[in-house]
Amino acid sequence: MGATRFDVAVRALRGELDPPEWVENTERSSGIILSALYQFPRMYTFQVVGKAGSSSSSGSGAADGASGAGSSGKDEFVKAVVGTVSRVAQAEVEDGKVEVKERMGGKYVSVSVDVMTRAPEIVGLVYDELGKDPRVMMRF
Repeated sequence: MGATRFDVAVRALRGELDPPEWVENTERSSGIILSALYQFPRMYTFQVVGKAGSSSSSGSGAADGASGAGSSGKDEFVKAVVGTVSRVAQAEVEDGKVEVKERMGGKYVSVSVDVMTRAPEIVGLVYDELGKDPRVMMRF
């Protein structure tokens, strides 16, 4: 069950979204809003969009974005995203919990990974780590 914007606004006006006194409450604090909106542990969906054709590890020599190179780049990107989510969240990604969609004719790939997440701070850590990959264009 998700809350509407109105519900969140009312809770904020009532002071229900304020973190405990011992938690640093700044705009850079990770997990405060998530912990107010959701109960953890919970299944959380990490969504990432990145370049499918570029490979960060090996120069395959295919500079023209042929479908074979794009497919290999897509597979490498998906594997990297799933590996990062699994490693940082310290949780196994179950079969059937990864959804992959090609975007812009295969130039980009969208990856959604559902994984059991123990704490709201882990969400921020996962997104920070995903942001280090130069192929990642968006993460949400």
